Amino acid sequence: MSALKPASKMKITVNDEEVPSAISVVADHQIDLDYELDPKNSTDTIEWSVLDTTKAEISEDGVLTAKSAGATQIVVKTVSKEGKVRTLEKKITLLVVKNNPAIK
Repeated sequence: MSALKPASKMKITVNDEEVPSAISVVADHQIDLDYELDPKNSTDTIEWSVLDTTKAEISEDGVLTAKSAGATQIVVKTVSKEGKVRTLEKKITLLVVKNNPAIK
């Protein structure tokens, strides 16, 4: 049995760039969120959620789908191998903006 290695730091990324504390996504679009844990060999995983699912949804793989204009929060928590939620948590403010087909 290998020793459990809890994460001490968490970084959320999009296209290898760290996500700031607030992001905007156009309604009816998707972005792929990813994460990095420190230490790199951490046995923890990530649990994704969105506070207002009328504004956006997020899959267990971090695929965020913006649904309707407005603000909500993305919540990311580390989870131990045993399924216990750890203390690391990040909240990212999400602003879903209306899709404007006139803008190219």
